[in-house]
Amino acid sequence: MSKSTEFLSNTMSLREPLKQSLEVLENLITKNELLGDHELATKESRVKEDYQLFEEFERSFPSVCFSIATGIGKTRLMGAFVTWLVKEKGIKNFFILSPNITIYNKLKDDFGNKGAEKYVFKGLPEISNNAVIITGEDYDTKGIRATDDSIQINMFNIGKINADVKTTTKEGRTLPPRIKRFRETIGDSYYNYLVNLTDLVIIMDESHRYRGERGMETLNELNPVLGIELTATPIDAKTNQRFKNVVYEYGLADALQDRKYIKNPAVVTRADTNFTGMKDDAIEKLKLQDAIQMHRDTKIAIQNYAADNDLNPVKPTILVSCKDTTHAKYIYDYVTSEEFYEGEFRNKTIQIDSTSKSEEQVTQLLTLEKPDNKIEIVIHVDMLKEGWDVSNLYTIVPLRASNALTLIEQTIGRGLRLPFGGKRTGVEKVDMLSIMMHDKFQEVVDAANDKSSILYSIGKIKLTRSDLNSSKEIVESKTNDIVELETEQKKIAQIKDDDIRKKAEHQHIVKVAVHAVIRGMITRKEIQTPEELNQIQVKEKAITEIKERIKTHYPEQTENEFVNMVNESKGVLTKTIENLRRQ
Repeated sequence: MSKSTEFLSNTMSLREPLKQSLEVLENLITKNELLGDHELATKESRVKEDYQLFEEFERSFPSVCFSIATGIGKTRLMGAFVTWLVKEKGIKNFFILSPNITIYNKLKDDFGNKGAEKYVFKGLPEISNNAVIITGEDYDTKGIRATDDSIQINMFNIGKINADVKTTTKEGRTLPPRIKRFRETIGDSYYNYLVNLTDLVIIMDESHRYRGERGMETLNELNPVLGIELTATPIDAKTNQRFKNVVYEYGLADALQDRKYIKNPAVVTRADTNFTGMKDDAIEKLKLQDAIQMHRDTKIAIQNYAADNDLNPVKPTILVSCKDTTHAKYIYDYVTSEEFYEGEFRNKTIQIDSTSKSEEQVTQLLTLEKPDNKIEIVIHVDMLKEGWDVSNLYTIVPLRASNALTLIEQTIGRGLRLPFGGKRTGVEKVDMLSIMMHDKFQEVVDAANDKSSILYSIGKIKLTRSDLNSSKEIVESKTNDIVELETEQKKIAQIKDDDIRKKAEHQHIVKVAVHAVIRGMITRKEIQTPEELNQIQVKEKAITEIKERIKTHYPEQTENEFVNMVNESKGVLTKTIENLRRQ
């Protein structure tokens, strides 16, 4: 492993599958010499020797695929690939392709907005200070302004490229595709500029969505030095054939078995209820009503966990999948009526489909994780696929599903991401994604008996009468240490001297992290008494969690500030343990 790979793995906090993927890329470049001058066939045979999944590049240039399950962090991995290629091989030109406008806008934000929560180059000033983001809207004016230090990251949406490949005007005159047209600002076409680059690397996100598109022909003609594909489903949509250029795979089945990086999906039904002969709309209403019970249970569990660990609460949401727009309107009218929990969700529900996708609804959808967003139920018709996956989706209600097994595999990816720093909490309801499958429950259970099935690791829940009839309310209480920390924070905010206030804030951050980690260990029942915190293994685990918490929740700290806070946390932990023992 090179120093760059190790450094990036630590700095970017790469999960193990992402770290392994970066190591694979390093091996492909250094050992298999994908960037070397060898013939394509020679490179292909070298890769085939080392990677059993791989058969061929499938292109006229070296192109390899990383199959990574949804929710693991493909965008972060893309940022790691770019950074490694810059640091180790001096690559300065990248072409990142997305399959739709939603992912396109998300990638522009993740790569180009330094203030974004998921900005991929955090802690990497040599990249972030020199990266120039060039998009499908501004490439003809911004594209050729390279300096010796600049890293040019071109971002295009395949749909836009396809739209640009119109070769006639209204008058019938033949025109080349827009990207191939001469621009005075460039002195050539942007396409020719890209073709002449000697270090162009193409990164294709969700590559299963556009392998057969006509726009891909344009990309093949660019003849890049390397192609990197990322997808959760390495299957060609048109031929239904598996990709032949996969070099690394960490699929949904792997993630479900590891139980580390994503929520635990579970199918849910009612106990002692016979659905045979029941009409579709009656079953649907039961599923929706029971979804609200699961939703309320989850909301209470999340708020309790957040309070115990001094975290900002997360608002859980429900996704309802409908058959068509008429069906969606019927469900929306029911969910927002007085008949459904006395109209409680009238102003907390949106319908997203081809007939109701207003600008306000899109904004509500894209900000679903924000604290001030009141939406708790999203009703959709085939609109929310790749590109829309939020960490606060906890309940999925598939209605009128013709194939339950396929639907589960396609749908659960939208709700697998974890809140609270993307990590398991150890609290069952906070780590669980519920899928209401009343009418298809037995079908799923039968399929799950096959150990090779992706459904093998999915949980099964039967709601009892007590589950469905119990009243649920949220009661907030605060322990003495939380009250003390909140009081201290208010006092710090009143300090006028910037240096003194900043020092006090750093000390407060350390205290908050220490207390939160200890409370978390108690909540997860990893310790029973304060004395156990003095055990070497427990203390080491606590220090590791404190470091991760400081890094995750306070990423704006410099490396020196981070090291100082970690060192200080050891003394604070010792003092806190002693106080707990005395109490």
